[in-house]
Amino acid sequence: IEKLESGETIDFDGHPFPQKLYRTLLNIDLTRVAPTVQTNVLVVSVTHSSQPQTEDTRLVSAFPSADSKAVRLQPFWNLIGYVDSTPLREITLEWLINLSNVSKLEIKL
Repeated sequence: IEKLESGETIDFDGHPFPQKLYRTLLNIDLTRVAPTVQTNVLVVSVTHSSQPQTEDTRLVSAFPSADSKAVRLQPFWNLIGYVDSTPLREITLEWLINLSNVSKLEIKL
């Protein structure tokens, strides 16, 4: 963070991550547009904990109709392609099934 704050581009697992991108991402505030969203939203905390993170809880409360789930995954930032993301897919699929009132058997993945 210090390098980005000072204007440096950092190496993010072989990808350049410039200060401009950092600033752009830092300035995104989904809570500002959340009240205008008129659809169901799922906020998933991919975390080391079994509880949603504080930031995610704040985000969920900003949307008119949002659900919050937490899923534990092994650290993935340096293991892209090698991490089992089944828990994330399952939690999302369950949310979609509950939302649409269809059975798992009707969904072809």
